[in-house]
Amino acid sequence: MIRQLPYRLNWAVLHRESFRVGRTARFHVLRYGFAVFLIFQMLVLLPTFHLPSAQVHPVGQIITDGPSQLDIRRAELLAWTAFWGRYALLLLQELFWWIILITPAVTAGALGYEKEGGTLLALFGTQLTSAEIVIGKMLGRLSFVLWPALAALPFLVFATVLGEISPVGVFLALALLIVVLLAVGAASMLTAVWTRRTSDAILACYAALVIFAIGTVVVFPNSPLIEWFDPGSRLEQIVTGSGHWLRALLLPALLLGSVAAACLTLAIWRLRPACIGQQEQRAKRWLWAYRRPIGKDPVAWRERHAIGLAPVPWLRMIPSWMGWLGVFCFSAIFAYDAANYATSNGLNSNLQDANLIGAFQSLQRAAAGRVDGHVHAMGVILLVGGSIIIAVRCSNSISEEKRRKTWEDLIITPLTRKQIMDGKRRGIIYAAGPPLFAYVLPMFGLASLTGASGITSAAIWLVMAGLAMIAAAYIGISWADSNEGLSWEVAARLHEMIFSSAMTYASRYIPINEEWALAKRHDALPVHSDAGGILLLRPDGQVLEVAWGEETPAKPANSYRWLVARVSAARRYPELRVLLPRRPKHAENCPTCGGWGLNQYSESPGKTLCRSCTGLGWIYVAPPPATVNGVATGSPGS
Repeated sequence: MIRQLPYRLNWAVLHRESFRVGRTARFHVLRYGFAVFLIFQMLVLLPTFHLPSAQVHPVGQIITDGPSQLDIRRAELLAWTAFWGRYALLLLQELFWWIILITPAVTAGALGYEKEGGTLLALFGTQLTSAEIVIGKMLGRLSFVLWPALAALPFLVFATVLGEISPVGVFLALALLIVVLLAVGAASMLTAVWTRRTSDAILACYAALVIFAIGTVVVFPNSPLIEWFDPGSRLEQIVTGSGHWLRALLLPALLLGSVAAACLTLAIWRLRPACIGQQEQRAKRWLWAYRRPIGKDPVAWRERHAIGLAPVPWLRMIPSWMGWLGVFCFSAIFAYDAANYATSNGLNSNLQDANLIGAFQSLQRAAAGRVDGHVHAMGVILLVGGSIIIAVRCSNSISEEKRRKTWEDLIITPLTRKQIMDGKRRGIIYAAGPPLFAYVLPMFGLASLTGASGITSAAIWLVMAGLAMIAAAYIGISWADSNEGLSWEVAARLHEMIFSSAMTYASRYIPINEEWALAKRHDALPVHSDAGGILLLRPDGQVLEVAWGEETPAKPANSYRWLVARVSAARRYPELRVLLPRRPKHAENCPTCGGWGLNQYSESPGKTLCRSCTGLGWIYVAPPPATVNGVATGSPGS
């Protein structure tokens, strides 16, 4: 009944968002993950509760004679009640931080997916108003945050009863949290309207929260806003009714409600003009976003600038400059802590007193042994961490192309397979240069405290880490090249076809031929045969080339024969049509075969693959260079 309420109110967007969010795997992960966290927290906190074993005198001396049973039971009840009261406040604080941390990641991308998919303009063409679109999407995305948080309600009710807390106070605290949820959601929707991409909207929301927090602490250190970063005291006033609890409730509620109303009104007002303008204009590029020309190594350029060094896809939403800054901050914090330890906390104490001269003098008196140990630790982190990241990134290079659905487009270019793999390796190594420099800069600054010996030690670690990264790149690319597989559906179908064919030819009534004998020997499926030999396709995606003869060993096929095997398998077995590469947008029909993919003028017309298009039926033609104000921007060799 509740799920059908948006549909009955004719809020089609809310109905769609609520159902789409409820079917995602991330929703179930957050929902059950938060419930598991609460259960684990309960199991951890309960053993920490200890009942009082003695009566304490008001002046702090423990009475040696035993208290009465009534005093013991009263002390136990008070301790038990205080424990559950603190637990209820802890749950409310956790719900507050759950809203602050999860809401921007969920709500800020509500419009970004529509813009990237090109479906937002279709929504504008319907009878839906801007208010229905914005409010429907916001409420639908907030259910992603609200439904997992409901797992805390049974624990909160249980703690409220045992802690003897007023239910009215808990209800008012939950109402304030709902206002916080709406305010953060409305601000996130406003950010989604003003940005073009989902990643930009999410990063802008978190950056605004961080800037607001740091700016308030630094610029307004004595303002009442500082108390807002301690939700525990404010929620405790509301729940217990102590102090100025009414002001602690009404003032934030009015302020956050005004922020939510202003952001929501502005988002509704600017939705259509802003989104239509973003579709028509080119995206602005910041100074750090400018890239060098493609040049003569397009694969390396793409790996370095378009894909980047991040080993997992969800990390690629972070801009490169922000990743470099994060690496530098991590290394700088490690180096500062090491320098402070080497100066016996003299560096930190002098900086707190704004004594720069004293801080510099304390660095000059740093203990060399302590500095060398931390330099070696930073070198080990660089060596191990850098090698692992490079190896994982290289080993996932082909799977990343397949995830982006660009691998087939890449292998049909004039580039050989070796050129593609070498370009990928070079691009990943080039992409590791800026973060490597950002990491070693604080490392060399720390090593300079011990003079030439420390700098030499840091340089040795840098050389060792660089060689290890290069070796990891070679190993990762080799592994990716040798383990290029198929989807599990195609692999299962290949296993079934190989098994059924082997059983068929094992029958006494069907004589086995030489082609199937070689295929059975290598546990593969024959897909193509000519004067050069037989091409076999294995379930792991590997293509083997076997010359005629029983004693000839099989060898991996080159890139041309690999493509021939795939096309032949798709034409010979209809179940393997998914192996055909996707036809690009700018491809043209092959003039030799007329788009059929088969040679019509051979000795066996209609059975031999066309050599011009390798049986595809089309030839890729590079798109014309884009022009801006009549000037070409993507000319070859630029």
